[in-house]
Amino acid sequence: MLPTSIGNLSTTLVGFDVSFNRIHGGIPNGIGNLVNLNILFMNYNQFTGNIPADIGRLQKIGRLGLDNNKLSGHIPSSVGNLTELTTLELQGSDLEGSIPPSLGQCRKLLLLKLSQNKLSGSITQQVWGLSSLSVVLNLSRNHLTGSLPMEVGNVKGLSSLDLYDNMSSGELPEILARVLDDGGAQLVAIKVFNLLRQGALKSVITESEALRNIRHRNLVKIITACSSADFQGSDNELTGHVADFGLARFLSKLSSNISANQISSIGIRGSVGYAAPEYGMRSEVSTYGDVSSFGILLLEMFTGKKPTGYMFSDGLNLHNFVKTEIADAVLFLQGGIKDTPKQRSATAQKLEECLSLIFRTGIECSAESSRDRKGIRDAASALRSIRDVLL
Repeated sequence: MLPTSIGNLSTTLVGFDVSFNRIHGGIPNGIGNLVNLNILFMNYNQFTGNIPADIGRLQKIGRLGLDNNKLSGHIPSSVGNLTELTTLELQGSDLEGSIPPSLGQCRKLLLLKLSQNKLSGSITQQVWGLSSLSVVLNLSRNHLTGSLPMEVGNVKGLSSLDLYDNMSSGELPEILARVLDDGGAQLVAIKVFNLLRQGALKSVITESEALRNIRHRNLVKIITACSSADFQGSDNELTGHVADFGLARFLSKLSSNISANQISSIGIRGSVGYAAPEYGMRSEVSTYGDVSSFGILLLEMFTGKKPTGYMFSDGLNLHNFVKTEIADAVLFLQGGIKDTPKQRSATAQKLEECLSLIFRTGIECSAESSRDRKGIRDAASALRSIRDVLL
């Protein structure tokens, strides 16, 4: 629990980060006394209660993360005073009520995440007026209602818009199609289902079944109706590579009358080289398998070597290869160039340390035994810590 005396810390403090702990209790009201904060991260804890209204006194703050806690109550309207905000993350709690219109005053906001709460009402038009939003606007998994207004066209620089699993209705505004096509972007097709309409769910299943029978080298086979935040999985030539993540989720929901022989990816349970070792022994799919695929992908990204490369044979795989090189990660990446510790700069030493930690995370995620693998939450925490060291 954070003491109320936290508000007595020096007002010259510019950063406060207690994320990824097990801190419980409420957020102290005195937090608003730290008026020179630029960064405040309290995410991934067990904070409860309301977001204190005096958080609006932090008028110099640029990044605010209170996500993945157990916060309740309304989003205070005082957040509108935080006019220097560039990122606001409040997702993954039990916040309720409407989105405060005062958010429209945060005109430097690049990223806004309010997903996985209990927010209700329509999406305030002041949010659509935030033309600064260019990274993410995620309002998914709430109880928001109403239709998308024409003002959605104001956020034409947005990279990701997620409104999944709400109670919205109505037609998509024509302006949205023009926004998607702005700047010669690739043409996309959008299908919207009104799940409140009788027979809508059956229509979703029927159309998904039809889509999964389409065969094309650029399309990952659709197993059943699903939803995913990752809609790419392809390189610049539109050749699909990895479609394993989330595999456990939609395979576990297949009906019992579909046999493993009907769909090849069910029998294989993932792409060769990325699939977890236990899947080769017909083990049940699990989230541990997804972690293994993630670990292999991480190692591939930082070594530049595919797990299906010719060098990997006779018991040697990407996991074992990196494991033998982990003590000398920079030597491996730089092709044999290595200075003595005195010759290396502080920056080089920091990079070497971070690379070693990244490789270690990949190795721990892709351990042969599922019981020995690092959990995905721990992996995310480790990678975030590495990022903070570099930045």
